[in-house]
Parts: sequence; C-alpha cells; structure tokens
Amino acid sequence: MLVVDYIICNWDRHWSNFGVLVNSETREWFQPAPLLDMGSSLWCDRTPAQGLGGYVIPREGAPRPFLHRLDDQLGRYCHDLPWLDSSALEGFGEEVTERLLQLKFVAVFEGRAEAIGEAVDGRIQRVLCLVG
Repeated sequence: MLVVDYIICNWDRHWSNFGVLVNSETREWFQPAPLLDMGSSLWCDRTPAQGLGGYVIPREGAPRPFLHRLDDQLGRYCHDLPWLDSSALEGFGEEVTERLLQLKFVAVFEGRAEAIGEAVDGRIQRVLCLVG
C-alpha cells in the first residue's frame, strides 16, 4: 500500500485509514482490504506550475503519513521489494494520463494530465531503483 501511495503521491495514508477484511462468522482477520481512501493523490491540490514534487506534511493539523516526507517514508518502510513485478508498472504513467484526460475537470487544464503522468513515471523509476 505504501509503494502505491508513493507512486500516485497519496499523502493521506495514516494509521486511521488501513483496512482489514474480517470473516463475519469467526471474526478472524484474513487479509488486508483492497486499497482505499486514495482521494488525496495525483497532486489533486496542485497545478503543474506549483510543481508536482513530493509533499512535506506539517506536524500540526491534517492527518499525515508515518513520516513527514513521502520520499523518506518510501526509503524507510519499502526497501525490500523482491515481490514487486516491475513489468506491471510499464506504461502506467501513460495510462494515468489517458484516464485523466477523460475527466473534463482535468482536461480543461492544458498539460495537467501529461504532467501528472510524467510525475508518476518518475516516481515509478525511484521505486524500481529500490527493486534493484
């Protein structure tokens, strides 16, 4: 989940928004829930002119990730990634761009979807460096 959060720049992952699927009869946990609460991602609050870099989360105020910088969080908690199938990430930035261009409220800002797709690709490259 933290790797995906890093790739899509979701800055709102914190201890209160993880999910676990529970067997309703036995009440036993059996797996993590699918990804949830991704609304604060893909630089939703920024324009390309403001820059699409990482976020520094303030100490006070809104819920925040485990560290104040998503880049630091990736380095600390996501350093052992042999499970990651890097081929699954091929073309993901382009797919992000294509899907964003389908949204009228994004497509009206010329270059925004493309800039976000490129930023996603850059973050994927950082993750792939951790894979080795």
